[in-house]
Amino acid sequence: MTKVSILGATGYAGAELVKLLLQHPNVTLTHITSESHTGQALADVYPHLRSITDLTLESMENLEAIATDSDFIFIALPHGHAMSVGKALAHTAVRIIDLGSDYRFNAPKVYEAWYHVPHTHPDAHSVYGLAKLNREAIKSAKIIGNAGCYTTASILALAPLVKNHLIKTDSIIIDAKSGTSGAGRSAKLDTHYPEFYDAFKAYGVATHRHTPEIEAALTKLNGSTVMLNFPPPSGAYESRYSGYSLCQLKRRHYTGVSE
Repeated sequence: MTKVSILGATGYAGAELVKLLLQHPNVTLTHITSESHTGQALADVYPHLRSITDLTLESMENLEAIATDSDFIFIALPHGHAMSVGKALAHTAVRIIDLGSDYRFNAPKVYEAWYHVPHTHPDAHSVYGLAKLNREAIKSAKIIGNAGCYTTASILALAPLVKNHLIKTDSIIIDAKSGTSGAGRSAKLDTHYPEFYDAFKAYGVATHRHTPEIEAALTKLNGSTVMLNFPPPSGAYESRYSGYSLCQLKRRHYTGVSE
């Protein structure tokens, strides 16, 4: 059995990961952490998990011990926090999968420009965690930067077209919508029910942090710079995602349809 621990198990992503891993036949969940709920049962925070786990939330103060007792550690913390974990555990055998953004970029300066925090682990040699693109590298990687939500759907939709040079790469539009769970579990006025009910709200227009992530992956596939128009709105629903991409063909392609 593969021993897995989760740092940050009480956020939406961490809790969903707990549920998935508890159902995996080859995984044993050994440690879960939360600095805000240390000592509590996870089921006290998420009652719907009561029937499948009695795990108690620990503190990250025991990080070395957690690493010793784990084959993999998933990090489900806000951006800026995974780098300190990665550096602290660089000398250990444990492998790290970061659900956040800290290890998604090969160019630390790009991360710093979009996330406005210093990248403190530039020599991590992490692998971008989108299996359709990097399956072999992921198999042996010490640190994996898991792909974001918008990025996973957008890259997979556009990859065949970009890789085969079928579309123009300077005029791609991604029209994608996500639910409010993407904003995290903390209360915010923008996602407060009376403020947001029955509405779509654009956010991060021209500044959304998934933009450089998508552009970097598609640029690598194409060999030339890919530029996006990506104005994502959020919808008044929990966690659904819908999206499509608009692009221009480089030339007219025969479709086999007679006029």
